[in-house]
Amino acid sequence: LIEISPSSSPGMSVPVLPGTSGTIVQRKLSGESMAAKESFSLFLNTLPKYISSEISKHVNLIVSGISHDTSVVTIDELSEKVQDFYHTMSIRLQCMFKESPAAAEEVLAKVETYICVRCYGVLFCPDTDEEVADLSLQDRIRSLHWVTCGAIDHGFDFTNKSVQDRFDKAVTEIIEMNSHRSPDDKLCSLTRCCKLIFENLKESRGELASADEFLPALIYVILKTNPPLILSNVKFISRFTLPSKLMSGEAGYYFTNLCCALDFIQNLNAESLKMHPQEFEAYTCGQLVPPLNRIPISSHPSLRSLRASLAALEDLRNKLEQLQDKIKDLDEIVRRQLFDFHQQIYDCMNKNLNEDFAFLEDCRIVTSDVETMTSNSDQLTTSKLENTLSKDEKQISLPTVADIEQFDSLLHLSNVRTEADADEHESDNS
Repeated sequence: LIEISPSSSPGMSVPVLPGTSGTIVQRKLSGESMAAKESFSLFLNTLPKYISSEISKHVNLIVSGISHDTSVVTIDELSEKVQDFYHTMSIRLQCMFKESPAAAEEVLAKVETYICVRCYGVLFCPDTDEEVADLSLQDRIRSLHWVTCGAIDHGFDFTNKSVQDRFDKAVTEIIEMNSHRSPDDKLCSLTRCCKLIFENLKESRGELASADEFLPALIYVILKTNPPLILSNVKFISRFTLPSKLMSGEAGYYFTNLCCALDFIQNLNAESLKMHPQEFEAYTCGQLVPPLNRIPISSHPSLRSLRASLAALEDLRNKLEQLQDKIKDLDEIVRRQLFDFHQQIYDCMNKNLNEDFAFLEDCRIVTSDVETMTSNSDQLTTSKLENTLSKDEKQISLPTVADIEQFDSLLHLSNVRTEADADEHESDNS
């Protein structure tokens, strides 16, 4: 809350001391706070009116109290105040939902989320000491990068692509813890990260991993990731989440392992790794480089990219072989269909030729019959003609072929002479 003097000029806000006359202006909420407020209001609308009014009144009081107490109380006192509110609200909700304990737990979880998101800027990393501790841990993790080169048995088989993919997802989940505002969302990210680690260990070892095998793997993930503000996130969850979430369930188990992993990293020394102190300090200061045989070459980004390229080429080769097989099958189908088509054409031609031959044979028979009938008709006509001729007419012989040819020659000679006489007559006239 900011008090604005009424005598200030337009557009200017002048803070005044508490107790003096002034106008109270509420600071504009962030996008996350507005979304949390709308979500909480919608949830309260699903409850009976007298219950929602009671819950809203107490929640608004605690939110307002946290905003006012930041300058006069420590973060541990705020944590105690919030935890007391959770306890009191839990008792009230149990009385309101006597027949449905699960409903009371759901309402309490919504209250926790709303309070932590609305007051996140006040409750998370409230002083510079915690920020300095986070930066110190990040520097510590950077100086211990050589530990990931074989000093810790993480148990991951990075030659397996699915293991590498899950590892990358686990890294993403533990980094995203810092992007969430509610303790429940932070715990959900941690839970997903740890489940991916367990799946990797199971696939790499061929059996379920024990707690002793899980903790080194989690330490390895933290050292490789160096998540931002991890200590502040752990403290925020410890201070302002519901105690029941950390005291039981898988989220509480994974959170306990995370705290153990961070404690191990902060206190890591030569004795922890069974090394000589001078060698440990030389590696930590960068004076020595881990030997190549201790570096997991298979997890190097360049080699992972090369393996991915080789896998892609192998996939293309398999697809090419499948395509060639399909082309061969298609060629065989085309050849078979072409042969069947030619066979059909051949059969059709044979059938038509046989029909044509039968037709021609029928025509030949008919022609022969016609010729026979014509010959018989000519003979009959000649016989009838001879019967009609008289005795004198029968004695007249018909001209032969030689007679006809001789007659044609004489006729031609007569025509030639006639043309010659005509030419001579024309010359005389001229």
